[in-house]
Amino acid sequence: MNRTILTASIITLLLLISLLVLSTPAVAQEKSQLIVRPALVPDSLVGKQAIRSFDTTMVRLNWGELKKGQTAAEVQKLLGLPPSIHVDGINGWTIWWYGRRSVAFNSVTYRLSHWDDILDH
Repeated sequence: MNRTILTASIITLLLLISLLVLSTPAVAQEKSQLIVRPALVPDSLVGKQAIRSFDTTMVRLNWGELKKGQTAAEVQKLLGLPPSIHVDGINGWTIWWYGRRSVAFNSVTYRLSHWDDILDH
């Protein structure tokens, strides 16, 4: 019986140590690195070169129509499919990039939170 208690204590101790190690700032910082994923596109467009680009005129004309709280579908209707998507699961953002412009969705509600552009006029 003492051996069982000792084994259970060691397992509990190891679990606590692993939790402490995983919660250190260095590990949290490593986990928060952005993951770059290509935008989801219909199967009919997969592999076509045009999917890597986006309609800059459409983005320019409709950028002013963005409103906080819009769904991803509403933003896609305004701006089109983004050429790249960055997901930061630790900090709770999904960021769609249109060249030097970006829109950020809250990863929980998946509603538009904010947008930014480095003016490319």
